Amino acid sequence: MGVTRRTLLLAGIGLVASGCADTGRKFSSRPGPAWPSAISRPSQIGDVVSPASAAAPKRSHRQLAGKDWDNGEQHLLNELGALPRSMWTNRHPQTSHINMMDGVTRITAHHEGWKPVYFTNERETEHRLKLIQHVHMDVRGWADVGYHFIIDRDGRLWEARPIKYQGAHVKYHNKHNVGVMCLGNFMKQEPSNAQVQRLGRTLKKLMAIYRVPVDRVYTHRELMPTLCPGDNLQPHVDHMRRDGYLS
Repeated sequence: MGVTRRTLLLAGIGLVASGCADTGRKFSSRPGPAWPSAISRPSQIGDVVSPASAAAPKRSHRQLAGKDWDNGEQHLLNELGALPRSMWTNRHPQTSHINMMDGVTRITAHHEGWKPVYFTNERETEHRLKLIQHVHMDVRGWADVGYHFIIDRDGRLWEARPIKYQGAHVKYHNKHNVGVMCLGNFMKQEPSNAQVQRLGRTLKKLMAIYRVPVDRVYTHRELMPTLCPGDNLQPHVDHMRRDGYLS
């Protein structure tokens, strides 16, 4: 899809000042006990924090390396029901300045934080993803899109940065951290039901695949002072953790 130079410039200006950026606000405390009485907290947190120490009878996503990553990532996309990045971009990550993920131990939810999103069709979504990629790579100078997965208004899950690479979505906290972003600005609009449902399913599946406990599932504002993921999405993530859905 063609993207005009003027559109890219305007997008760059908007996204650089987006709500997912750090702000002067304070960190947000994690709400209440994250472990309902009906859910027992895993005792082997060390197995998650130190993936290299966790022995497994067969090779997991966390253990895949080299050429095996290609098959491993495709298997992951199949498990998540995600659309591959090849559907919306031909650009590849700039591997000269990118780090390998080297294991997943936590997950962080975000919103886009730019203009509100009300479109649901694939064509406009692809256009928006290209704009985000342009800003992240050509304006901010990052190796690729900062997030690993993006959820559109219709609840589709799109692959952004390949998960074998460390993301660029939470300053100082990107190591071993999967970034999942919902399109839209949830300081100004409500997330769609489809987005909330897909976010919950995606978080739950990622937790199961990488053995990430619920107390290692964050929102951006819980790790850095920022408006992200917006006042209208934050309560949904709080609810998922409190009611035992993410377990």
